[in-house]
Amino acid sequence: MRPIARLTPLLLIPLAAAIASTLAPSAARGDDLPPTVIATLDRAPIPVERFAAALRETGVSLAALDPEDRDRLKREMLQEIIEQQILLREARDRGIRVPDADVARAIAQARADASPEEFAAVLEERGLTVAGWERHLRENLTLARARSSLVPPVAAPTDAELKTYYDGHPDEFVEPETVDARQIVVATEAEAAAARARLLAGASFNELAAAQSTAPEAAEGGRLGFVERGHVPEGFEIVFSLKPGEISPVVHTPFGYHLFTVVARRPAMRPAYADVAPALRERLRRARQDEAVAAWIRERTGKTAIVINESVLTGFDGRLVP
Repeated sequence: MRPIARLTPLLLIPLAAAIASTLAPSAARGDDLPPTVIATLDRAPIPVERFAAALRETGVSLAALDPEDRDRLKREMLQEIIEQQILLREARDRGIRVPDADVARAIAQARADASPEEFAAVLEERGLTVAGWERHLRENLTLARARSSLVPPVAAPTDAELKTYYDGHPDEFVEPETVDARQIVVATEAEAAAARARLLAGASFNELAAAQSTAPEAAEGGRLGFVERGHVPEGFEIVFSLKPGEISPVVHTPFGYHLFTVVARRPAMRPAYADVAPALRERLRRARQDEAVAAWIRERTGKTAIVINESVLTGFDGRLVP
């Protein structure tokens, strides 16, 4: 469902890809904790309900996973919650907060990205109320501000470091071959064969697509734009074997009967260093900043008394015990 991706702020966003997702080895077992508490941080409880909500918001069914993956997911999610709580606690202690006006703008933007019906459906699927979603959004904004405020900014890579990275990772910068493709889609094989005969006799592909194709891009002459090998639906790969102006055989897919042609081809190429340097500089800077945040969290985690209710964690199946 498209709105789920567009309403990302309602999810508990991971702190950073660089942060390890394994529970701290120094964490103590807390089998004597009540069944409503899955862990404590310096004796502050993390309710099972928070853990359950975080898992629910991933959209993953624990029952659909094998035991090993199920255990790994639960432990990764608990580690993420622990890291978030450490960041939020530090933000609170240092007076780091997100202004109400910023939260209001984020709420308005997120709600504008979907119709009221789509918005309500996403909340229902994730088991959230509007108030709960707004709390999560404020929390995520606070986490983002804490990450940028608590850890000093790292230095951007130097030109020499960028050039060394570029030269040392040649395959990473290769832009794959693409073709500028067009298609005509009709309901039957006979219609497709008749259209192909007209095209081979000299009919305009653009005009025939506009007149007969049932695809959404028909009015644009059937233009699909530049497509990349490996990123097209099954059956569409034939466009990579066509020469510019060549008409494909009839291709049958679940969408109907297709005819393809190619307007132009762009061969695989490696962009010049100067063309990728600005984006590469920012990407590597962000990676360094993420690692600095990860190191900060590891250091704070090591100083936090963490107790895990192992019996609750291992036995949790996605349902809350009444």
